[in-house]
This record gives sequence, structure tokens and C-alpha cells, in this order.
Amino acid sequence: MTNHPQYIATYRASFEATDEVEAMLISDRIIENATTDLVQDDDDENEPTFELTQLTSNKLTVIPEEVTTFLQKARNLLIRTRRPRALDAARELDILIHAIKHDLPHGTEGQGYDYGNFMDVAEAILVRRESPLV
Repeated sequence: MTNHPQYIATYRASFEATDEVEAMLISDRIIENATTDLVQDDDDENEPTFELTQLTSNKLTVIPEEVTTFLQKARNLLIRTRRPRALDAARELDILIHAIKHDLPHGTEGQGYDYGNFMDVAEAILVRRESPLV
């Protein structure tokens, strides 16, 4: 038995997999290969280990409802500033919100957009002190 201190090292492996099951299999192979390089003592108490503590996907998942809610809040804040340039930016955000909600392709964001609706939203914020998420 040695009195050497134990250390913990954190590793990150980045790889592609078709799904989570394949990612787990690849992770298991990485663990298996790494443990062969660890020095084994006769002392079972301090046997070196290599463990998977987290498996996550780096795929960016964008949920349109979350994006539009965030943009609606930003639009409302811009309107509250009562600045002309901020109002223009809020209108552009409102058009973008419309495009995301209706999954419109680039270049057609304003197709079917109701400019009167923006004025209703601005009025609700500035006059009635509401915070509409529409």
C-alpha cells in the first residue's frame, strides 16, 4: 500500500453518433481503451477507474415557441423605451416573430404580416401598460 495522493482528471471526448445508443457504445469503448492504460496496483482499495459521468448531445435544438416568446419580450422592452429607433427595431422583431411562427422562408418574412397588429401591441404596452405575448 502506497501513501500517494489520488487525483481526478476530467476528459472530454467529442464524436459523432447516429443516436444516443450509439453514443453510449462509443463512450463504453473509450472507457475500455482508457482503463487499459491505467496502472493497476495490488491494492484493490485504490484501484484506478475511468467513468462516464455525463453524455450530452451538442446538437442545437431550437424550439420556435421559445424563440418567439423571447423575441416578444425583447420587442415589448424596445417599445417601452419610447425611442423612435427602438420602435423601428421592435417592428422588425415583430415581423421576424411572424416569420418564425409561420415558418416563412428567407425573403418572405413580411408575407401575411398584419401591420395593424403591431400598433395594437404598441398601444397595449404604452397606453394600457400591458405586456402582450402575441
